[in-house]
Amino acid sequence: ALQGCECGQVVLDGTPLYNNPALFDLAHRGYRGDIAWYRAAIGTTPAWVIDLGCGTGRLGLPLADDGHHVIGIDE
Repeated sequence: ALQGCECGQVVLDGTPLYNNPALFDLAHRGYRGDIAWYRAAIGTTPAWVIDLGCGTGRLGLPLADDGHHVIGIDE
């Protein structure tokens, strides 16, 4: 079960989501509401996009599939 912890990270069964890409993707698999907003903000003409905190590419990959040039930066 998803829950907060004292450190402020969301955890799934005791494992911080941001430490495990597979768990992060699993927890966010159904959330796509913000992708449409980014697509509308960027437009359809191919553009350069910097995805700060890109993680596993949840936002950057769909934008790249749309023809944008995406640079993902994460820790």
